Amino acid sequence: MSHEPKSPSLVIGSEEWVESFPEGLYDLAMVLTLQSVEKVERLDPINRKLLWDDGKALSIDESVQRIGASHPDLPVELIRVHLIGWLEMDDLPGDLTEDEMEEMDELVSAWADELNGIR
Repeated sequence: MSHEPKSPSLVIGSEEWVESFPEGLYDLAMVLTLQSVEKVERLDPINRKLLWDDGKALSIDESVQRIGASHPDLPVELIRVHLIGWLEMDDLPGDLTEDEMEEMDELVSAWADELNGIR
């Protein structure tokens, strides 16, 4: 199921964009995306990969496709928005020291900015 927002001029993430989806779909996509990323064991922000519990290292877009395959009724643009939001939440997987966490946070922030089109 592909859902196109009502107007191509809507800004992704804006209230109008969120409301362009059927009632509850935005929140459902968030819940299912966050449940899916529980299977991410760690991040590789240098190579821009998510390392999944099955050993696969996938890019954001590959991870969106992976999550979308399990939830075909979710629009991929919602999965992508929530996956990037998860990256930005600072709740990173893996056992990291405080110094490693700071370095990882900087790398992940740069990664998320790049994904959001902020250079």
